[in-house]
Amino acid sequence: MSKNIKEITSECAKFIKKILSSDILFCKLDDEDKNIACLLKKLGYINFDEKTSIIEIIVPVFYEFENHLLDDISNIIMNEIYSIVKSCFDNFLVNANVFTSVKHGVDIKELGNELWHQIFGFTNEMLVKSGFVQKPLYIETEGRYLRSLCIELM
Repeated sequence: MSKNIKEITSECAKFIKKILSSDILFCKLDDEDKNIACLLKKLGYINFDEKTSIIEIIVPVFYEFENHLLDDISNIIMNEIYSIVKSCFDNFLVNANVFTSVKHGVDIKELGNELWHQIFGFTNEMLVKSGFVQKPLYIETEGRYLRSLCIELM
């Protein structure tokens, strides 16, 4: 029987929680957990060595109670850049009629989404150059982004 994405996600979360709570060896897993481990490895969230069988999480893990710290940092950043981003978007809207995509009927909100991704991407590049964040690996069909996990307490 095929599982839906919600079931697979739930099983991955349970597996990550198992790894966090105890040392788990790949060789000791049942077939279902081995499949989950292989999926998480392929997605770049965990790694395991075939020889030692040790499974390790290779991305930052944030617990739900730590979300306020992430929110605080986000708010500080947004407060600093809001006026600049708003000005950029206002200028974009004023001049939107000159964009080829608008002339071809692309929704202005879709263009706004792309503009935000460009701003966000440029910001990430500056953070990488300054050494503040790691340069994300490029993954074919996915692009570049840094992974992390946010989980509820066990």
